[in-house]
This record gives sequence, C-alpha cells and structure tokens, in this order.
Amino acid sequence: MLLKLVISPYLMRNAEERPGPVPAAEKEVLRLAWEMGRPIRPIDVTEHFSVNYRTARKWLKSLALKGFLYPIDRGGKIRYYELKTGNPELLL
Repeated sequence: MLLKLVISPYLMRNAEERPGPVPAAEKEVLRLAWEMGRPIRPIDVTEHFSVNYRTARKWLKSLALKGFLYPIDRGGKIRYYELKTGNPELLL
C-alpha cells in the first residue's frame, strides 16, 4: 500500500504526457494540414470535410492538446493552428 502511494503520482504524470490514440478523422485533418503547407483554420476543415464549425474546432483543439498542432493566437483568440514537426510514428 505504501509503495502504491509513492508510485501512483509518477504513473499518473507519465500517463498525462503520452498522447492518446488519434481517431481517423483527426488523422485526416493532419493530412490536410500537411498538404496545405500553411497554417490550418477551422474554416478549412469545415469546407474540406463538410462538418460543422464546432466539430472542426473540436478536432483542431484535440490535436493541439495531443501535441500535433500549435495554436496561434491573434488578437486574443486562436485563429489558426500550425503543424508541429515531430515523429509520425505517434499517429500509429
């Protein structure tokens, strides 16, 4: 019980640092961002996938939380996201 008490904060911290699995829709958003070659906006996702604006924002925000995109702040609001360069193995 004491060992569990000592180790559990460490295990929780490592679980939070690892990105979760990436759903197929979010993989497609990453592919779109890569093909565009410029920062991606929610309206780009909305037009390409024919989804609601809120769904597009949710996908982009989720990818930013997982560490695949950088949110870019303009005028106090996030206007677009830039693709991070990193390990493509994380998508598997």
